[in-house]
Amino acid sequence: MDHQQLLAALRQAGVDDRSFCIRGHALPGWFGEGGILDQAADGRWFVGGVERGRLDVDRYFDSEEDACQFVYDLLTRPRPAPRERTPEERAADRERSRQRQAELREEMARAKAHHQENDG
Repeated sequence: MDHQQLLAALRQAGVDDRSFCIRGHALPGWFGEGGILDQAADGRWFVGGVERGRLDVDRYFDSEEDACQFVYDLLTRPRPAPRERTPEERAADRERSRQRQAELREEMARAKAHHQENDG
């Protein structure tokens, strides 16, 4: 499969266009960050990611076909269903959230008092 066939196969599989930039052609909705498949100057193909304008290559391939198959498998592999949390886990999450909210309220009160002391 080449990169044009990959694009068609991903769309047929229902993969969101925003998931990847293929061969220098940003798909509609791709925000300039995320996965990328392209060809390096030395002719090898690579898969990597772009974050904050920086490209990090994860893997090189000697052929376009191997690179495209890797991307197809990566983006179409079945994902396991999320595990249902137990009532105890949900209760623990709520308690952690309450504690964190209390900590943030205290931090905000200290910051406000500090600000009033320095401005007053």
